[in-house]
Order: sequence, then C-alpha cells, then structure tokens
Amino acid sequence: RLAANDEKWAVEVFAGVASSENYKNEKTLGNTNDSRQSNSYGVKTKYKINKKWAVASGLKINELGQSVANVSYISAKNNAFFSSSDYFNQSASAALSAPITANDNYVFVPNSTSDAFKQNNIENNNIKNGNLDQNLRYIEMPLEVSYAIFSMKRASINLNTGGFVGKLISNNVALDGNSIGQNVNANDYVYGSTLSSTLQYRVYKKTNVFVEPAMNYYINPLSNQSFNQFQWGLNFGLNVSF
Repeated sequence: RLAANDEKWAVEVFAGVASSENYKNEKTLGNTNDSRQSNSYGVKTKYKINKKWAVASGLKINELGQSVANVSYISAKNNAFFSSSDYFNQSASAALSAPITANDNYVFVPNSTSDAFKQNNIENNNIKNGNLDQNLRYIEMPLEVSYAIFSMKRASINLNTGGFVGKLISNNVALDGNSIGQNVNANDYVYGSTLSSTLQYRVYKKTNVFVEPAMNYYINPLSNQSFNQFQWGLNFGLNVSF
C-alpha cells in the first residue's frame, strides 16, 4: 500500500441522477408538489489532511424541479376581452397566490377559489386544468469535509458532509410540456447542505472508480411559493490521486 504522504491530492469527475422530493407535504395552488427526476455532473478536488480526514471543493451542474398535476388556470390569449391584470384586479379579495410566471397569457389560480370565478362572471368553460413542470438549474460550489470510515488495500468508504452555494443558470416553467417562461419567484442564489457516502475502488495504480449516494437540502430555491427542497442523488465517477 502507498504511504499516506504519497497521495495528498485527488481530482474526480462525476455524473449522476437525482430526484427532487417534498417531505413537508407542501402544495402549489392547492395541488401536491410531486417529485421530479433530473441529472447532475461536475468536477471536484480533494485534499487529504491525514489518513482519516480530507476537505474537498469543486463545481457542479445540478437541477432542482417539481411537477404539479391538475393545476387550474385561465388562458387569457384565448379570450380577447380578458387579461391577467383584469383577473387579479377583480379577485383581490380571493386571496390568490402570487403569479408564477410573467407570461400574461396564463393565470394560475388555487383550486379553492372556484367560487370567485362565479362572482367575477368568469364562465366555467374558460377554466382549464394542466400539468405544471418547474425546473431550476444551478452551477454549484460545494465545500465538504470527508471522513474515512473504512479503508483497505483497494477499497474505501468515506462519509462526506458540508454546504454549497449555487448560482441560477436556467429557469423554466412548462405547462403540459410547453415552455411558458421563467418562474418569477426564483432566487438568483441558493444555499444548502449536503450529506453523502463515497464507496471507492482502485482499478489501476492511482486511478479509482466510485459510486456516491447523496442527499441535498436547498434552503431558499423560491420566494413566495413552495418548492421541492430535498434531493436524493446517485453519482458515479472516476478519481485520480497524486
């Protein structure tokens, strides 16, 4: 086995799949926030402090999302005498949620406000239901601490924890699969924590392959709207130490 001083640094590349979940039973417009599948990839540099402890940082592209089924909305583009501003002016007393997008062609309304439609003379055939998908893509910079809980000749298991900051680079809202703009509630920067375990195996000299189950928690993806904040991930990668 190589001496610990021989391998202070390591560089890894990785890619994986992720699933954004909601464990708080939060809702959007009266509907449940469902899970959303996505992917992630990145590069990371690790520095070994001693045989047990290491620190790591890098860059990661990751996507957080959610799906909301059977959302009620009114299509203003199909009604020449109706606009989103008209509806919000008429329905100020109905305690409507803040707009999701800046697209004036669609007005999303909570399921609990069906009575307000009648009060404002909005015919029922103007009200439609659709599936709303929301995706936020970030470039993230993590800072992690790693502890080796198992190590032998070729295999090792590390436990990792830390935090990250992310910059929003893509923001898309789709209704029934068609993009209708960006979520106006999305914050430009996001913060969170991460917990993962790395199962690594040496395949050739200083080259290792690994699999890494992980859990991420996002603190502030959106303002004025609930959003999936937990994310399960499974990454696969290649690690070169030197």
